[in-house]
Amino acid sequence: MTLGEKITYLREKIPLYTKTQFAIDLKLTFPTMTRYENNERVPNIYTLIKMADIFKITLDDLIKDTDITTEVHATKIMQFYFKLKHLSDENIERLHHYTDYLVSTNVKDRKD
Repeated sequence: MTLGEKITYLREKIPLYTKTQFAIDLKLTFPTMTRYENNERVPNIYTLIKMADIFKITLDDLIKDTDITTEVHATKIMQFYFKLKHLSDENIERLHHYTDYLVSTNVKDRKD
């Protein structure tokens, strides 16, 4: 999978996240974003770092010649992350506590 294909794939996995919005978030023009996704141009290191942050993956995962489509779990986490943007600080704190509870329960279940 090429870099452009990965960028397109990861962006499309985020619900309602358009190429236009992605370009705005990266402070790029739409044509530049299109060139990245079509492998006509390679993003600079700073843009790659911003992309990896948005996608919640490592820079290595973004730029290495690997097939990221097998990372279904990571994609679900990214989708969940973008839903969190709409929560209040209080609800984010509640979710944090609940996540801690789920992790501790899961650890206990694995020990049994």
